Amino acid sequence: MIKVAAFALGLSAVLCSGSAGAEQPVFGEMPRWAGGWGVQAVHEARQDQELTSQWMHLEGVYTWKRWIRMTAKIPFRTDDHAGLGTPTLALPLKNYFNLDGRSGSWTLTPHLFVPVAGSAETQRKEQLALTLGYETESYRSIGGLSVGFFRRTDALVEAHLHGALGINIHQLGSSGHIKLKGHARWRDDGGYSLRFGPTIYWRLNDRWHAQVAYKQSLLDKGYTQRVSLRSGLAMVF
Repeated sequence: MIKVAAFALGLSAVLCSGSAGAEQPVFGEMPRWAGGWGVQAVHEARQDQELTSQWMHLEGVYTWKRWIRMTAKIPFRTDDHAGLGTPTLALPLKNYFNLDGRSGSWTLTPHLFVPVAGSAETQRKEQLALTLGYETESYRSIGGLSVGFFRRTDALVEAHLHGALGINIHQLGSSGHIKLKGHARWRDDGGYSLRFGPTIYWRLNDRWHAQVAYKQSLLDKGYTQRVSLRSGLAMVF
């Protein structure tokens, strides 16, 4: 209960002081044990067509049991148009499995987008979402796939498809992975987009984790063309 209260107070402080991707804190990896919690800070440099912006994402997770978690993602724009973005709350529900030589999980996640963004430049159009994901890994390989459906404030509906495939690396007394990730989106008014890029994750030690991710639009109709570079550091307790 003390950890739950501390996590809630920390999130409240962030909200008062100032992206629903498929990946949840901490970097889609931790914590996997009951009572575990973590926080991460991710800087994002984003170019939307001719407009460049800078963002800081503060994100947290608390794991009640292995199969149920609460996560929060709170973005801040930090350039000349600084302001609070749209926070996202999610409740990942996981079903783990172990097979011969590999393990993995199924995840069902409802999302709520909290409409408290500071301006039109920082707000998202999503309201609610439900995603279903599958992940599996062996000693050498890792991959995953997820599909999600999003209800927007303009009454449009989006379908999202995320895919990732990569290799696990075990060196220097620790481990990490390199993945290639793709993200496709379709909207019921005919809009679509496809974004693709690499992600590098490393477990520095049991407490500290780091990640760098790059993504660029390959196809785009009715969406903003985007290039994004994210780098972040996380702590797990």
